[in-house]
Amino acid sequence: MGIRNIIAAAATLCLAVPAMDAAPQAHWLSSSYNFGAFNEEVGIVTTTFKVVNTGDEPLQILSARANCGCTTPSYPKAPIAPGDTAVVTVGFNPTGRIGRFEKYVMVDTNAPVGTSGADAVTRSRQQLRISGTVIGASNTIAGRYPAGGGDLRLRTSTAAFGRVGKGKLATVSLAGYNRSSDSVELAVENLPKYINATIRPRKVAPGEMFNVLLSLNSRDCPQWGIVTDSATLAGGKAGDAVKLSTVAIVTDDFSKMTDEQKAKAPVLLISCEAADFGVLGRGDGVVERTVTLSNKGHNMLEVRRIYCTDPWVSVGTGSLSIKPGESKDINVSVDAAALKSDVLNSRIMVICNDPANPQQMFRAVGEVRK
Repeated sequence: MGIRNIIAAAATLCLAVPAMDAAPQAHWLSSSYNFGAFNEEVGIVTTTFKVVNTGDEPLQILSARANCGCTTPSYPKAPIAPGDTAVVTVGFNPTGRIGRFEKYVMVDTNAPVGTSGADAVTRSRQQLRISGTVIGASNTIAGRYPAGGGDLRLRTSTAAFGRVGKGKLATVSLAGYNRSSDSVELAVENLPKYINATIRPRKVAPGEMFNVLLSLNSRDCPQWGIVTDSATLAGGKAGDAVKLSTVAIVTDDFSKMTDEQKAKAPVLLISCEAADFGVLGRGDGVVERTVTLSNKGHNMLEVRRIYCTDPWVSVGTGSLSIKPGESKDINVSVDAAALKSDVLNSRIMVICNDPANPQQMFRAVGEVRK
């Protein structure tokens, strides 16, 4: 090969090197956007993300995919010339999506990634993020958080702890929502001594959710059986306070009893399913019946509490002990004048240390003459 051909080949090679390095480059001016707090009634909100082609070949947006159906991206299909700018628009539909949100859009382009030249990966990916907080519309909040007053809402205002063994702890979480346009600092007031409250977060931003965690220590409960109380969730404007109701059934803790201990345990037998008062007159005053409690087990039966929630029924004893094989009578009284209807059908609960049936019930039944 002559000198002229060698020089020509070298010149051609030198010109080819920069051509091999020429490529599009995607420079995003921003990759995240926060809408802040906005009302659900606003409808679809949108924002834009700009990308500049800082390379020296046309930049092509190949695809844009969201991680949720509520988020919709759109992008130009035409190539972006070197030095030009393109816009990716991202829309978010807040309908039915109250509270804080964070969504992502993955954008693929033909910009190379990795090493230059022939070894370059010919597709790059950019993650775009949108976030914000949706303040729910009235109908949405009413369906999801029906309890509460004003802008402070709860899914339920009743903390039902269920059956709790004496000395045990039980917890209930109440989900809440701040529908106001202001941050609120929450507190639970007037709690009974045997219940503690934790609010997370205590300071709740507009349109965000919170949880009230109530912990009950049954060791400190004032009585056995059904224990009811109330407290107040306070915060926000006047009128936003929510009355909380608590209810638990406190019984003995049988969780550590062995099968042998259960076989030798006390067994409560109530003499009747219903104490029949027959036909009562409004002017008859207080009428009594006798019900017998028996211990058919092998250890002492401890009757913790006997009670009725109806005010016209009273039981003449609180707690009592019954030896194995023995029985004791209790008096059940009904004040017919206090009855709110012409039919007597009241439940009387017996709480005891019978592990098979720690909570038993019989009724006081009858009718009232007009």
